[in-house]
Amino acid sequence: MRMLMSRTALSIALLAVAGGAAPAEVAWEGRLDVGGGAGLTLVLRVKTPENGPVTATFASLEQGAAEIKADSVTLDKTTLKFQLKSLDAEFSGTRNAAGDEAAGQFTQRGKTFPLTLKVRPDAAEEVWEGKLELGSGIGLRLVLRVAEPKVGPIRATFASPDQGAALFPVDTIRRDKETLAFAIKALGIEYSAKINPAGTEAAGQWKQAGVERPLTLKKVAKATEVRRPQTPKPPFPYNEERLAYENKKDGVTLAATLTTPRGPGPFPAVILISGSGAQDRDETLFNHKPFLVIADALTRRGIAVLRVDDRGVGGSSGNSLKATSDDFAGDVLAGVAFLKSRKDIDAGKIGLIGHSEGGIIAPIVAARSDDVAFIVLMAG
Repeated sequence: MRMLMSRTALSIALLAVAGGAAPAEVAWEGRLDVGGGAGLTLVLRVKTPENGPVTATFASLEQGAAEIKADSVTLDKTTLKFQLKSLDAEFSGTRNAAGDEAAGQFTQRGKTFPLTLKVRPDAAEEVWEGKLELGSGIGLRLVLRVAEPKVGPIRATFASPDQGAALFPVDTIRRDKETLAFAIKALGIEYSAKINPAGTEAAGQWKQAGVERPLTLKKVAKATEVRRPQTPKPPFPYNEERLAYENKKDGVTLAATLTTPRGPGPFPAVILISGSGAQDRDETLFNHKPFLVIADALTRRGIAVLRVDDRGVGGSSGNSLKATSDDFAGDVLAGVAFLKSRKDIDAGKIGLIGHSEGGIIAPIVAARSDDVAFIVLMAG
């Protein structure tokens, strides 16, 4: 079951930690109007430990993108700021005297939009979790988080952890003593269930894309953690750089991660080319990150690796749904040109590793550019 991403209805929920001895969370909300009714729900989570620097993570809900670590964040009595270098984005706002509103500017790739963020009342959160059985022994774990603030409407977010780290806002939600029901228009999802007398379990029907299946959700204290032991964990014995470059011909900005061995260089390098569908730079699927695993293995062996968000995914601009294999070949050529411009890369030893549809794209690029030294095809 592949989930579709919506890029509409933009409201920003920023979870921030105010000053004080004990860490606390404060929710900030705002609407970024970019015209035409289009928008993206953005989330920033700021953590202020008792000892150590303030940190934050950022996500774009409608794009189904995983959380990105903010490069810097400032939250004090007068200011709320954060910066995301990989997205070429930043926000700077001034808080009012009451401290419950920050009015400022959101800037990305040279375009600036007015944005006002307001503090949202604290909400108690319920976590409901269950497994949707798809047949043939395949199941997907689903998590619904329901927050009922002291003031204002009930809110909820939905995730399918086995498919990735994305969070999706729920359009409508009903939660009372007897009923749990919600709908997500972007994914074509409807769910309606009866809650047991103890209030610990909801048994009902899941509907999506014309298919209906039974689904039981249980209230849990905390969602089950997904463990993928093969996923590399920092600290890494090599350099990792989040960056962006352009496909100037198509006017597309491509966000990427470049890993390089430590030492003087120059190093041989490869570009990882993803398969069909909208893929992030790690080619995340069912919470596996094969491109991250490959990049880690190669970089540990002395080879630089460039892995890239597809158009319209993560920090990259454009629309992958409207792009062809030929368009993606142009994006790879832009990546080759970018690597050639770096002094730490051996321009005579730049190769391509293409997976699935990437196994079609790699030969196209190699046929067009003498700068490609070799190609590797994985399940082409």
